[in-house]
This record gives sequence, structure tokens and C-alpha cells, in this order.
Amino acid sequence: MQSQSKKFGCDRISQAKILIILCMAVLLSGCVSFVRPTPIFLKHDQALALDSAQMAWGTSQLQSMLKDRPAMAPYVRPGDPLWNWTVDQFAGEYASGEVRWDPGSPEGSFESVAGHPDPAKNQKGYIQVTADHTLKYFHTSQAKTAPILWYEAAIELCNLKNERLFDAIQKDANEGLIGPEDFAFESMAVEDVVTNGDMYDFFYKVWIPNCNELSLPFRDENFTQRFGSAVGKGWEQRTFLRYFYAMLQNQQFDESDGIHQLIVKDLKAHFDYYVDCYKRTVKPYLESRGQSVPQEVLTWDARKFFLDQLE
Repeated sequence: MQSQSKKFGCDRISQAKILIILCMAVLLSGCVSFVRPTPIFLKHDQALALDSAQMAWGTSQLQSMLKDRPAMAPYVRPGDPLWNWTVDQFAGEYASGEVRWDPGSPEGSFESVAGHPDPAKNQKGYIQVTADHTLKYFHTSQAKTAPILWYEAAIELCNLKNERLFDAIQKDANEGLIGPEDFAFESMAVEDVVTNGDMYDFFYKVWIPNCNELSLPFRDENFTQRFGSAVGKGWEQRTFLRYFYAMLQNQQFDESDGIHQLIVKDLKAHFDYYVDCYKRTVKPYLESRGQSVPQEVLTWDARKFFLDQLE
């Protein structure tokens, strides 16, 4: 996680439409008299040119990942599209500096995370993907299959593409412009809308063709149970819009509707994670500067209205 489906540009028309939508949302909610620009629909930076040293780093990190997660190895060969894509991501095609593979496990019960780089401390960005399932409600302690491992590794690498967007949200939080709920909402919107646009490209342009070339299944039963039967821009977009709001209303689904239950639980876990991050880091920082935690800019209904305009 950062731990997303149409891509949104930054042209003036798009910016105007976004501003109009935000203004309408706030007016309808009646919650505040101003709107701050939101960063969540900016495009990530363009791909960077990579030198031989960066490519060597990317190759070493992919090889380390395959050594630590051997179930992934049959799905990739040196020089094939999946190999090249993964090497490029570890090499820093989009992230600030190279990306490090970390074989450790994320804090809490998350199954994968992306850690953003900290140039001031000379720390590289990194990804972590657990070898076994850690969620209490899905095959707990069982080994993950290759399609799930590759999917989670790819989505965390895609999350690092959006480092600038997450940094913009963090900056606004540190300046006292947004409260914990808006911080969580915007962070989730980047992860569940923008990143999944990149995942769509990976899934259909890299992952599936590579699997077909090797005569291997691109998804299995566990994958379908965990992520659904389809991965795509429209599917991911509707998932976020529908189930995020269902989560807010504490809506319960029939127990037989397993994929819906998983989605809502995932969203709730992510929301709680980001709110907790705010309270542990941003709130003390604001208080140290004599500032209080701001009121939320958008109400839940305004957020729902805002998201509905993107369908």
C-alpha cells in the first residue's frame, strides 16, 4: 500500500473541471467557505533516463527479490518484458533514486508496503512484500502464490511512481491545511485511483503477455478471491467509489459476497492506517508549532459527490 483508475492530466481545462467539482462539493456540503487545491489528480513525473549503474542496481534488487520469494522466479526470465519492467522500477525510472528490495515484513498486518525515499537522510525508497498471508480474514499464515506476490510487488513499485503526489499531501498536512480524515481520504485516492491506472498498464501490457509467453496462468484461485476476476481502470475506479462510501456507512454485505467483504475491510484498514499516521506524526508536529489540528475540509457527503464526478 501507500500503501488507483483513469489518468488525469494537468492541462488548464482539466484543472478548471477539478476546481469546479471541488467548489460544488464544498458548496453542497456547507462545511467550509474555502477550497484548497488538491494534488491527488496530478500526473506523476515522466520516466527518467537510466544509466548502467542504475540498471545494475535494479537487476541486483530483482535478483534478491526472486531469491527471497522463490515462488516468483518461474514467472520471469532475463530480458523478458516482466524482467525489464521490474528492473526499471528498482533502478529508479520514476522514484527519487534507486528503489531497494527489503525482505522484511511490514508493520502491523499489511501484506505489502512502499517506503518513500528520504534524500536528506540518504535513504532509498523500498518495497516489502510478505511471503505469507497476514490478514486475519484471508488464508492467514498460508504461503502466497506467485500471481499474488507479483501483483503486490508491482502495485508497491507503482505507488513509488506517485511519490510526488504523496509528498504534496504530506506537505499540506504539515502546514495545517488538512485534518486526519482528509489526509486519509486523499492518500487513499492516490493509491486506489491513480496507482491502479498504472497497474492497469502493468497488468495488461506486461504481466498477462509475459505469462502467456511462458504458458503460465496470470491469475489463480487465490488471486481471484483476493482481488476479483478483473483488473482494469473502470473496475478499480468503481471499486473505490462504491466500497469506500460503503465503508463510511459501516455497510455490511452478505457473507457469501466474499470479495465485497474483503474490499471493505481493506479500505477500512487503509483508512485507519493513514488516520493513525496523521495522529502519530502530523498532530505532534503541529502542536510543537503552536497549531491545532484543522477541521476537515470536506464532509463525507461532499467526498462522495466529488468521487462520483470521476466515474
